[in-house]
Amino acid sequence: MDCFYLLYLQTPGFGGGVCQISSTLYNTALLANLEIMERHNHQLTVPYIVPGRDATLAFPSKDLKFHNNRDHYILITAFIEHDDLTFRLFGAPIEERVEIKTVEIAAYTPPIKHEFVPELAPGEEEVIEGHPGYVVQVWKTVYREDKIESEEIISVDSYLPSPKIIRRGVSRNN
Repeated sequence: MDCFYLLYLQTPGFGGGVCQISSTLYNTALLANLEIMERHNHQLTVPYIVPGRDATLAFPSKDLKFHNNRDHYILITAFIEHDDLTFRLFGAPIEERVEIKTVEIAAYTPPIKHEFVPELAPGEEEVIEGHPGYVVQVWKTVYREDKIESEEIISVDSYLPSPKIIRRGVSRNN
C-alpha cells in the first residue's frame, strides 16, 4: 500500500506508485550523471524519499525526461524484490563517481486549521498532524580519480506545509 495526498492529508491507499517509480528512476539517472532534461518535485513532501530527490508525474504537464549524454548505448533494467524497486543502468565503464547532497534552506511550520464537525460528539476532538514545508537545494558533485571534477546546484525545490487539523465535535442541532 502506498501513500497519496487527499486535500493535503497523507492518506494510506493505492496511489502514488508511479511517482515512486519516477523518483527511483530519477535518482538512478542522477547517479549515472545523465543529463536531466525535465523533472518536477511534488508540492508536498512524500514519505518514501527525501525532499529534493523526488520526481512527480502528471500527464500531460509534468514528466521526467533525461538524455543519454554518453558516447555509448545504455541499458536500463528494473526489478522488484521484497517490495524494493531497483533500477540498474548498464553501459561502457565510466571513470567518474557522482554524489548528490540535499541542503535544507528553509523549513516552514505547518499551519493549524480548526474544523467544527457534527460527525464527532460535542466536545470530542480529533487531531490530524500536519507536515512541515521546506525549501531545499540539491547539489551534484562529480569526482574523477577521487578529485572533484565539477560541482553544481541541480535544483532548488519548494514544498508546501500541510496543515495540522484540529477537528472538534459540535451539536447537530446548531
